[in-house]
Amino acid sequence: MASKKVQSPLFRSLPLCQHHPRRPPFVKHIKTGEPLHVGRTLSVRHVASSSLHHGSRMPSVKQVASATDDQIATVHTSVDLEKGNPMRPFLGREWLPNDVCRLVLFVGVHLVSLLSPFYFTWPALWVGFALYIVTGLFGITLSYHRNLTHRSFNLPKWLEYTFAYCGVLAHQGNPMDWVSTHRFHHQFTDTNKDPHSPTEGFWFSHVKWALDKTYLSAKCGEPDNVGDLRKQPFYRFIEKTYYLHLLAFTLLLYAAGGIPFLVWGVAVRVMLVIHITFLVNSVCHIWGERAWNTSDLSKNNWWVALLSFGEGWHNNHHAFEYSARQGLEWWQIDMTWGVIRMLEALGLATDVKLPTEQQKKQMAL
Repeated sequence: MASKKVQSPLFRSLPLCQHHPRRPPFVKHIKTGEPLHVGRTLSVRHVASSSLHHGSRMPSVKQVASATDDQIATVHTSVDLEKGNPMRPFLGREWLPNDVCRLVLFVGVHLVSLLSPFYFTWPALWVGFALYIVTGLFGITLSYHRNLTHRSFNLPKWLEYTFAYCGVLAHQGNPMDWVSTHRFHHQFTDTNKDPHSPTEGFWFSHVKWALDKTYLSAKCGEPDNVGDLRKQPFYRFIEKTYYLHLLAFTLLLYAAGGIPFLVWGVAVRVMLVIHITFLVNSVCHIWGERAWNTSDLSKNNWWVALLSFGEGWHNNHHAFEYSARQGLEWWQIDMTWGVIRMLEALGLATDVKLPTEQQKKQMAL
C-alpha cells in the first residue's frame, strides 16, 4: 500500500489541539505595560502560511489587524539562555506526589547505573540493548510520538496497544500524560506556554520540566487534549496502574537474571532512553541546522537523530508534524521510518502520512 500524501495537517479533527482560539498561531500576546522583546515581526502573509502546517484555521487580515491593536507582536526566533525567562525554583516550590516519584526514579536509575562496571555480563548487556530498542524505538518514537501523538499512521488496535505498552516500560510516563505534553509542545512551541522550551534554560528543557507538574498545569492547563486516548479503556487502565507495571517488569528482570539484569536492563537502559529522548527537547531547539521556515527554534541535529532513531531531524518534524517520516532526505537516517515502512509493507500500518511537494515548497526557506 502506498504512503498517503496528505493535503491537510494533523489534528484538524481534534479541536482541543488547535492553537489558542484568541490569537493567530505563533503570535505572542504582549500585555499592556509589559516589556516588549522583539524577535521577528510576522507579516500577514507569514502568519497565514505558518498556520497551514500546524492545522490551525487560517487567520483573516481582519484578525491579524485586531491582533496588532491588542499589541500582539512577535515570535522569538532565537534564544538567549542567559537572558531568557526567569528561572523556576527547583527545590523551593510545591512538590506533588507524582513529582517526588519521578525524582526518586530519575535519581535512582542514575545511582544504580554507577554499579554497571561491577555487574557487567554479556547477557545483561544484550538484554539492556534489546530493551533500548524495544522501549526507545517501538515504545517512544514509533508509538508514543508518531502514532499516538501525531496519528501519522494507523495500526490495528492490538498492535497499537502492544507498542504503547513498550512505551510504558520506558519510564517516561503513561501514554496520555506523554501525548498531552507533546501536543502542548507543538501548540505553544517556544512560547511562554511551551512545556519544555530552552528559553527557560537548557536544564529546564532537558529534565526539570518533567519533575514539575504544577508548573506544567499552570502554563498549559489540564491535559484535556487527549480525548481520543481517554475514551479507550486500555489507556485509562494504564494511567491508573502505571507504576505497578514498572515495578512488575523490574521484578521480572531481577528474577530472570539477578542484579546484572536489574542494573543493565533497567537502570542503564532507562537512563539512556530518557536522556536521548530529552536531547530532542533541549539540544534540538538550540544547536543544529534549519531546513524549513518554521516559527520556532527547532533544529535538525544529525547526532541526536542517530541516537534517537530519527527524532533528531526536529526542524523537519516541526515543519510537517503529521509526517510519519522525519528524515526527509535520503541521507537523513530515520530508523523509525524504516520500521513504519516495513509495517506498511506487511499491511499493518495504514494511512501513512507524508508531506506533499507543494507543502514542502510552502515551508522552504
